[in-house]
Amino acid sequence: MADILITDGVVITMDSDRSVIENGAIAIEGEQIIDVGQSEDIKSSHDADVVISAEKHAVIPGLINTHTHVADILLRGGGQTDRALYDWLFNVTKPARAEMNAEEHAIASALYCLESIESGTTTFVENAIGGGSGYADDIVKSKLEVYDQAGMRNIYCQSFIDENMESALSDFVKLYRDAAPGVKRASTDLDDTDGSIKNIEDLIKKWNGSAEGRQSIWPGPLSPRCTTTDGLQACYAIAEEHDVMTTTHVSETYHEELALGGGHFSMTEYMNVIGCLGERALFGHCVHLSESDIRLMQQTDARVAHNCISNLMLGSGTAPIPTMLNYGVTVGIGTDNASCSDTVNMINDMRYVASLHKGVHSDSTIMTPEKALEMATIDGARAIGQEKNLGSIEPGKKADIVLLGLDYTHFQPIRNVVSAIVYQAQGFEVDTVICNGKVIMKDRVVDGISVNYPDLYEQAADAADAVIKRTGLEKIVLANRPWKSVGHVER
Repeated sequence: MADILITDGVVITMDSDRSVIENGAIAIEGEQIIDVGQSEDIKSSHDADVVISAEKHAVIPGLINTHTHVADILLRGGGQTDRALYDWLFNVTKPARAEMNAEEHAIASALYCLESIESGTTTFVENAIGGGSGYADDIVKSKLEVYDQAGMRNIYCQSFIDENMESALSDFVKLYRDAAPGVKRASTDLDDTDGSIKNIEDLIKKWNGSAEGRQSIWPGPLSPRCTTTDGLQACYAIAEEHDVMTTTHVSETYHEELALGGGHFSMTEYMNVIGCLGERALFGHCVHLSESDIRLMQQTDARVAHNCISNLMLGSGTAPIPTMLNYGVTVGIGTDNASCSDTVNMINDMRYVASLHKGVHSDSTIMTPEKALEMATIDGARAIGQEKNLGSIEPGKKADIVLLGLDYTHFQPIRNVVSAIVYQAQGFEVDTVICNGKVIMKDRVVDGISVNYPDLYEQAADAADAVIKRTGLEKIVLANRPWKSVGHVER
């Protein structure tokens, strides 16, 4: 007997044939999908305690966010926008994250999970940077407890910085920092390499596989621009030893290529030379990869998280994703920081990914809605090394499933359901989310958050104000933003 039946929906399986079952159904037992097919056949073969009608709904795999930062969701709202990467990074987000306490992190995590679930995300990879050195044990605990309460699947990646940036980059950053003298800075003390590695191993031993297997721990060194060779190599070794992966930020701006060997290596070349480019490497951004870099990525089976919107908002550029795909590099989608992309809505990001590259390359066929959905599901699963368990609706896989209502004006008329989801959906159409075989959102209510944080919006606003004031960011984030137009303005 099944535990849950989902019936009478348009099931977009994302299996190897990319099957779409018009009047489809899914049987779930425990954490797993046990059967998929026509509703008639599934209903006649299985009884269940819970039957969920998916009539007038698309049924898709839970979306996978392959690169994100959780805490600075408290910093969004408009005041911090229109900044380049290193201005935003060193004058806004790193100082504030370093100042947050465990309770404020818990509130931020609850807000993050609620928005993610409401727009169909079931799995996310958190790059846990804080001020650069990751988070203390009490903060890690507070964050992971919220993720468990929400019922999501998460990968927590602990950061560290054990090397100063080369002067070509550090001098550039100093100019930005000097322009914001009132900000309380995150510590610039370097982390001890051995201590950082031990901390990551301790976190893996304590938390990896917790929350009924929904929580994982990876090494997450911040970037090759501020991590020693020994540190990066130790992280890759940990990933191999514990059968996890490692993730870092690579080639986000063209400035970063100055940070390694005086510009003699690209970041990708450097990671390859030191033995850290391979199937256990997930690189965020990869905006400024050359074709040679992309060949190295393909040859070593390293994976990429495409942070489309944050790269646009920070003026960092547009990653050469079509070239990566043509070479066979696995690419997922990441929402990155909510304080620069402003949402953690993967449905929103799919539309950007499907549209942006057409304009950049003046080629309307270079990206398709089908590929964008693959990147958010089955390709995202492969990007995090979980394609055998996640990313598609097939027997034997984890039951991470999203029901998205189609009975809305902006969908009519529907000719192709995948195109409609990618180009027309906005996220609020998601009304039911299942993760690991459990319903974590029903009728757009996420019990794991609403029960524990009944006044979440007010708590988030209060926590945001407190953090901003303690960090000295009032003039940057809280001040009334003046009207900023562009071009010639008649006065």
